[in-house]
Amino acid sequence: MGNTLFPIQFAAGSSPRWGSLNLVPLQNAEWDDILQNILVFIPLGMLLPLISRIRSAPRVLLVGFLVSLTMELPQYANAVLWNGGHVADVNDLLANTGGAPLGYGIYRGMLLLPAFRRRLPAGAGRPG
Repeated sequence: MGNTLFPIQFAAGSSPRWGSLNLVPLQNAEWDDILQNILVFIPLGMLLPLISRIRSAPRVLLVGFLVSLTMELPQYANAVLWNGGHVADVNDLLANTGGAPLGYGIYRGMLLLPAFRRRLPAGAGRPG
């Protein structure tokens, strides 16, 4: 987890890695990595309607995209500027982005359970 949140790695005496960007979907895709990226963003989609006014799948999708993009851009910048060890990957961006609305769908499904709805504070995350 720290490797994703803190992607900065300094490699002294190395030249920048300009090729540290994959913009071709599914090129060199590792399916276990894709699954992990989906899973790590499911909680975001479940929590957004509980902690914010975001209560629609398109908005959750947009937030998932923006959060993932803010993780991938520093990885690319680090690779170019300091020869960091990451490749900014469109597969990660797509998988993360897809995990957020999946989590939102799980949350919406849980709203169908009366026991879950009863445990929510008034107005917290309930669809308007």
